[in-house]
Amino acid sequence: GLKVMGNYQFDDMLKAYKAQGHNSALINQSGEWLLFFHTRFSQSGENHEVRIHPMLMNEENWPVTMPYEYTEPVSDSPISEESVLGSYELINHGTKTEKTVVKSETIELVADGKILGDQQGSWQLKEGNFIELEINEVSYQGVIAQQKNENNKECLIFSAVGNNQTVWGSKKN
Repeated sequence: GLKVMGNYQFDDMLKAYKAQGHNSALINQSGEWLLFFHTRFSQSGENHEVRIHPMLMNEENWPVTMPYEYTEPVSDSPISEESVLGSYELINHGTKTEKTVVKSETIELVADGKILGDQQGSWQLKEGNFIELEINEVSYQGVIAQQKNENNKECLIFSAVGNNQTVWGSKKN
């Protein structure tokens, strides 16, 4: 099956999310897809809290979970290729169940469609805010959008799935 998320932490997060489980999906009256789950946090022992993350459909009509907690609907305003260019924190959730927190890597999406940095590959922005990434010969199909991060700041993010794993990107400001 597809691993939706594992233990992770972006640089702008005060604590890592760990041991997400007991998921449920909901489509609300506005047609938004939401993923409900409980999670533990780094340095919080066995205590857990409920979190809700929005989900969007990729070009293959497969749901992808957005990186940050739901605070408001994810904007469907068109994303320009120019705004996509730049440095991102990349988290590859992989396929294994691990107790350690996945460390983010830095990638750069450059104008010639290449991915440079800690991982190399290629990327393409498609109509409808769809994004295709190829990293280490794995093709990921996803969505790119604006979402508020843990500090309530708008940032460009992507979520994509391929080879039974999820990758997330959060643009560095």
